[in-house]
Amino acid sequence: MTTKISSLPKTKDEKQNVQKTHKIKRNQKIQILTLVALFTAMAYILHFFQVKAFSFLTYEPKNIIVTLSGIVLGPFYSVVVCFFAAFLELITTSDTGWYGFLMNFIAGVAYSLPIVLIYRVKKNTLSLIIGLITGTLSLLGFMCLLNLAITPLYLGNNSIDSFTSNFKVVVALLPTAIVPFNTIKGILDSIFIMAFIRPILQMVSVVPGTSGLMKEESKVKNIIYAALTIILVCVAITLLILMITKVIG
Repeated sequence: MTTKISSLPKTKDEKQNVQKTHKIKRNQKIQILTLVALFTAMAYILHFFQVKAFSFLTYEPKNIIVTLSGIVLGPFYSVVVCFFAAFLELITTSDTGWYGFLMNFIAGVAYSLPIVLIYRVKKNTLSLIIGLITGTLSLLGFMCLLNLAITPLYLGNNSIDSFTSNFKVVVALLPTAIVPFNTIKGILDSIFIMAFIRPILQMVSVVPGTSGLMKEESKVKNIIYAALTIILVCVAITLLILMITKVIG
């Protein structure tokens, strides 16, 4: 006859330690959920700051927040924030219905996920830059494919003839609108992420479960990084002004 060894704590100190551990884990989950809600709210609010570039192409900066949420909390949470931000837009202000929701969600994931996964390997400026370039290329590729597959259905009446004619329209728009727009969109988002990542990470570094904090770098690198950030922010503002005034887009 075998006897079962209980895994329950036997002493008062052990019980207190277990209770303390459970409390810490519970508080950590609450803090992470709070951050998810905060990032989702920020991403949703940012979708109101839209710049219409061409017909169905609109720039909105919410992918910046989606990406930062993944860098702070992990890749899974960037997908969660992206989904809920897109869903809130769908049920409140969207005039493109499920088409817009699908495009917004996939665009956000296609851009943010490569950045988060690459950045979190080493958590330094170089990995961030490589991630931003990869994310922009990923966004460009996915949006070209999605526009070819879905936009003809959105523009038409679901008939084969309508799809064929609208498909030709979208193909013609690829070099003149879709590719330039998504390239500029990825560049703008990347610039603003570089500008905001350090202060955001510093603010949330006190929360347990957040592990996106950049590794310390030399003062020279920090000065170069700061100067580059200022220059890129100026470029981003210039691009936004050009888009708003219809000089580009």
